[in-house]
Amino acid sequence: MTIEAQYGVPTVAMHTDKFDRVARNVAAVNGMSELRQVFVPQPVMGKSPRELRAYVDGKDPLTGRPVMQEVIEGLTTPLDGQGVGTIEYDRSTPRLVDDAIAAPLREAGVDTWLAGDCVAPRNLFCAIHEGEAVALAL
Repeated sequence: MTIEAQYGVPTVAMHTDKFDRVARNVAAVNGMSELRQVFVPQPVMGKSPRELRAYVDGKDPLTGRPVMQEVIEGLTTPLDGQGVGTIEYDRSTPRLVDDAIAAPLREAGVDTWLAGDCVAPRNLFCAIHEGEAVALAL
């Protein structure tokens, strides 16, 4: 995104189809809703070079168009300037630590572990990671 947004150099991001929504949302949050993206099938881990090449030579599972055709079009078509810029967000909740429920739970004898915004204001990925760490420790 940086190369395209700051330097105007056409880029095409390639993702697996399972990350379609995440990839598009990240682009939108960063002010690049029209970022050129191509998708290949999941999984890629454990695939041979021949199998991976078949993904690239095959069709985008989301659009049904040839992956390489989408890459070439993305690299050779100038941006029209639409969908590129910054986005302002109105946070509906403040970014504050909220561990108010922890003490009463502990006082009631309930085993309690903190994660996410109970520890510090975090994004969703940090909260998920901390929650997983707690689950694995149990």
